[in-house]
Amino acid sequence: MTLMKTLKTFFVKTLAVSLLLTAVLSAQNSAVLSASNLEPSKPAAYKFEVDFDAQVTPSSRFEIAFPSAFNVSQAMMAVSEKLDGNLTVTVDKNVVTLRRSAGRNTVAAGETIDFTIASIINPVQPDQEWEFTFILTDGQTTVEKKVSTKMTLF
Repeated sequence: MTLMKTLKTFFVKTLAVSLLLTAVLSAQNSAVLSASNLEPSKPAAYKFEVDFDAQVTPSSRFEIAFPSAFNVSQAMMAVSEKLDGNLTVTVDKNVVTLRRSAGRNTVAAGETIDFTIASIINPVQPDQEWEFTFILTDGQTTVEKKVSTKMTLF
C-alpha cells in the first residue's frame, strides 16, 4: 500500500511540474497580435504585445519580420502606450524597423511592450497561424524571439 501511495504521489508531482514547465515555456514564446480589420488584401493597423528577455532602453531598436504573405511596404507610423518618445518606421522587404527618439523610460526584461503599426496590408488568407520574428537590439546586445500566433480584432 505504501509503494502505491508513493508512486501515485510521484506521478501527481511529476505531472504538476510538467504542466508548470509547459506553461512557463508557452509564456516565453507568446505574443498577442491583433488587427483593426481582417479583410483580405486590405490595409489594417496591427498591434503587437510582446515581452523580451532583456531590458529595453531609450536607444533600443525593434525589428519585426512579417511573413511574406503580408505587404508591409506602406507601413508609415507606429505608436506605443508603454514606450515614451517617438517611434520612427523604416521598411526593408518584409522587416519593419522601429527606432525610438526622445524616449526616456526603460522597461525591465519580461515586461510586455506594445507596438501599433499603421498601414499593413492583410494577407489574402488572414485566418491562419502566422510566425513573426521580433528582434530587440540595444547597443551590442540582440535578443530574438519567434512567435506563432493567429490574428484577432482589436
